[in-house]
Amino acid sequence: MVKYSVLMLDFHLDHSFLLTIYLLDHIGAIAQHMKKRALNDLGTATYFMPKHLVPHVKTICDAFTDMSEKVDSDFVGTFVPVEPGNKYELSNNWHVVVFSTDHSITSVGYLLYSRDPTGKEVPQIAYLGDSRFTVIREANSLCPDLLSSRLLIMEATFLDNPDRKIESAKSHGHTHLDEIRQNASLLKSVDYIYLIHFSDRYSYNDIIRLCHKDMPNWLVNRIIPSVTAKHCLESR
Repeated sequence: MVKYSVLMLDFHLDHSFLLTIYLLDHIGAIAQHMKKRALNDLGTATYFMPKHLVPHVKTICDAFTDMSEKVDSDFVGTFVPVEPGNKYELSNNWHVVVFSTDHSITSVGYLLYSRDPTGKEVPQIAYLGDSRFTVIREANSLCPDLLSSRLLIMEATFLDNPDRKIESAKSHGHTHLDEIRQNASLLKSVDYIYLIHFSDRYSYNDIIRLCHKDMPNWLVNRIIPSVTAKHCLESR
């Protein structure tokens, strides 16, 4: 069982960064996020998203407001349109940079930096979301610090049968694990790689077995598959 305090953690965060929006698994929780904040008197949050999505998200919020039949809407927020290259100061010690990713529709990624007492900027967390592997290959032109971040969060939708599935992954805007394996040298300066977005065809045991298979020894302990939810569902 997941503790309520853990579930509440994301609702207390004042800034939310959206990479792309076209399915419920990308945008379905935004209304819940707003509602939870309202119920806990946390005020409105700030939502960063590709600029063309702002009017659509506002329409979604208006629809939830109409359905709630309340005079004062709980479905509100500050919407910030972003473009690759934009930089946003979150505090004196933290800022975010936006970069392009390569999905089947317009998408962006975010790189979170810390700033130490000397003023040095340190790339901490890079989040790619749904994207082809080209964003890693072209990182030096898209976002050079991407490959020196302490934590890289990226997808690996497909894990097996690379002869068939690499091209399928590319055609749908996704990444195959074998692309990471074949290009491991590009990731030598990344401390940890958190893999997400596995196809539902893979079980918890499949993911654990395949994610480290045939990886270079130095990379094995840096790869962390996101399997908590999968494990919970399969353990019920």
